[in-house]
Amino acid sequence: RPTKRRLSQYSICTRSGLREIAIKFAEQSLENDAPEQMALKYVCEMFGDPQAVLTGARHVAATEISCEPWVKQYVRGIYMQNALVSVSPTPHGK
Repeated sequence: RPTKRRLSQYSICTRSGLREIAIKFAEQSLENDAPEQMALKYVCEMFGDPQAVLTGARHVAATEISCEPWVKQYVRGIYMQNALVSVSPTPHGK
């Protein structure tokens, strides 16, 4: 049995409080320099600079959006309309 639990990047980011910054970005429109200023508050050992904080917040937002059922349905619909599956037998199969 493994002694440590494997942590996903999403759980690391949310435990560091980056979910809060992702929500703040979604709720308000910010100027170009405001995101980095806001990210300075969340710099820690795991996320050493504002760019790392913003990357983590972007990951949290993308993960939460991708879990929405309507997003999954929309992407699945596009995939089914445009997907093409072609098969050909291998020399061993012939």
